[in-house]
Amino acid sequence: DPEVRKVWFDPRNDIDALYHYFGVRPRGIFDLQVAEVAVRRSKGLKVSYVLGLSKCLESCPGLVKDQKQFAVRLNELGKKLFEPVHGGSYDVFKQRPMNHVILVYAAHDVRYMLALYESYRAALDSSWERRVEMCSTE
Repeated sequence: DPEVRKVWFDPRNDIDALYHYFGVRPRGIFDLQVAEVAVRRSKGLKVSYVLGLSKCLESCPGLVKDQKQFAVRLNELGKKLFEPVHGGSYDVFKQRPMNHVILVYAAHDVRYMLALYESYRAALDSSWERRVEMCSTE
């Protein structure tokens, strides 16, 4: 339903998979990564890069220090398991039973999306919010 907003962080791979595996084209997406860029641009800042989820969580005013520190630590632990540049392997996602760190890492990816969403919406006026919606559906 395009009228129901779906909050995602950088949904490109997920959207690609949904389309190629199931023929589904999600609509009504609000991409938090795009929203973060819009917040910086709305403040007149030059934006030449996008932030990852971990960096966005670190700067989220809706999270307390302990939550931010946990997000940073969990991100580090996860990357050590699956990113080759950190000594990991993407095969960790195929292992069964799944590594408990990967399970927590995956769950954590969505844990604070509502806090990010509320923070970014509060920082954007309706014009910027519409821009985010338009960019999120392309």
